[in-house]
Amino acid sequence: MRLSLLPSAAALLLWAAGGSSNTTNGNLEYPYHILEPAEIQCTGAALNATEVEIAKWKAIKWGMDNQVKPRTVGIWTYGNAAWWICNCKPKSDPVVEEELVDFQARLAEECGPNQSGWLVSFS
Repeated sequence: MRLSLLPSAAALLLWAAGGSSNTTNGNLEYPYHILEPAEIQCTGAALNATEVEIAKWKAIKWGMDNQVKPRTVGIWTYGNAAWWICNCKPKSDPVVEEELVDFQARLAEECGPNQSGWLVSFS
């Protein structure tokens, strides 16, 4: 699975949670990393934290009733932020809120707050 956060205009991947919170709904805590990354890269675009959170919420809401189909990309945008999940697997993959939170935390650690980037995970 590949997770990304980038400016939506650049059609890239996801941003990291800007350091104001490690939660998305007020009660989801970030206790440890659950993704096993093969690679994390920063892409250098500053993103709006509110727009990132709204786009993430759209992905989570969509994922409550759907899965990312095999060998396809799910994209959720708001304003200048876009969350991308590239599913390279031969089976459908769920959108897991805890994985998105983990990705945000890792990206913030690697790239700094409110920065764009991507992570590849083979888990």
